[in-house]
Amino acid sequence: MGAHALDVGHSLSSAEQRDRLSSDAVAAIVDWQIRAVSAATTDVWTPGMAGSQDPLVEQVLTRFHAHHVKAAITRLNDENARLKRRLVRALACIRLYATGAADGGSHAKAELGSLGPA
Repeated sequence: MGAHALDVGHSLSSAEQRDRLSSDAVAAIVDWQIRAVSAATTDVWTPGMAGSQDPLVEQVLTRFHAHHVKAAITRLNDENARLKRRLVRALACIRLYATGAADGGSHAKAELGSLGPA
């Protein structure tokens, strides 16, 4: 553990020792993980990283990326359309009250309820 050596003396309360042990253990685990990842990345070729070694792998990665980008764009377009519909309904409600309509807020409550969660 090096710089994170644990002092097991009785000068610390049990809560302080537990907190110190926890932070020392976390630091040791993080240090080990950083070293392990660093060693692994120097010894292993990762598809899509640092140049292609296999055209088939590159083709699969390209198709995989294109599929996920298309799915993300579809989700964003659907979300955008839903938000536009909510905005149009909210603006209709605002226009109703801007014309001086007074219904005790029943229209606004109905619209808010139909809009669903934010």
